[in-house]
This record gives sequence, C-alpha cells and structure tokens, in this order.
Amino acid sequence: MDLIAGILHTSLLAGGVLALAALGEVLAERVGVVNLGVEGLMALGAITGIAAVVTTKSPTAGFALALAVGLLVGMVFAAITVYLRANQVLCGLALTLMGTGFAATVGKAYSGIPAPATFTGVEIPISARSR
Repeated sequence: MDLIAGILHTSLLAGGVLALAALGEVLAERVGVVNLGVEGLMALGAITGIAAVVTTKSPTAGFALALAVGLLVGMVFAAITVYLRANQVLCGLALTLMGTGFAATVGKAYSGIPAPATFTGVEIPISARSR
C-alpha cells in the first residue's frame, strides 16, 4: 500500500507542473498562438531556479528568477512571432531545442546537488482533519 501511495504522491507533484504548463498552452492556443516551446521554457526556468537556490540559499529568489526567465523568453518568443511574423511552429521547436539543450549543458554542474533550501509545508485544514 505504501508503494501505491508513493506513486500517487509523486505523480501529483510531478503532474501539477505539467498541468500548469498545459493550461498555459491551452490559453495561448485559444487566442491563436501555437507555442511548441513550452518544454524549453520549463527547462530554462527549472535550471535558473535550481541555480539560484544553490547560489543564494533562498527558494523565493529561485522562484522569482525562474519566473523572470520564463517571462523574458516568452516575451522574446511573442515578439518574434507576432511583430516579426515568424512561423510559430518553427520558433517553438527552436525554443524547445535550445532551451532543453542549454538547460542540460548548464545543469550538468548542478546534477546530484540537493537543494539547500526548500519552501516550508502548508497545512491544508480539510486534509489535516482526516489524519
């Protein structure tokens, strides 16, 4: 039973990030933008976040820098595809390839290093009563 609970717990933690990225992509497609670079944006944000946490020992700084990198790269993608009228599919694929490649290259230095600081847990009153 502990194995199943562990798998469900891990799938909810990992799936939440993917669900947020998918929600952002759905909203983007509703307005007519096809952004296939979501995976590259996630990779760039992730490596920026972990590098900032390892460097500053502050999870808030890591979150803020990851958010800033995602915002900046997303704005560059938007500027290229909307103002310069570049092909959205090709720009998205290029963003995915460059983002994951850059994150993999930079991430080798941080591979295997645990995060020195994490956010503290938040008790949810409804779930705390069931224990």
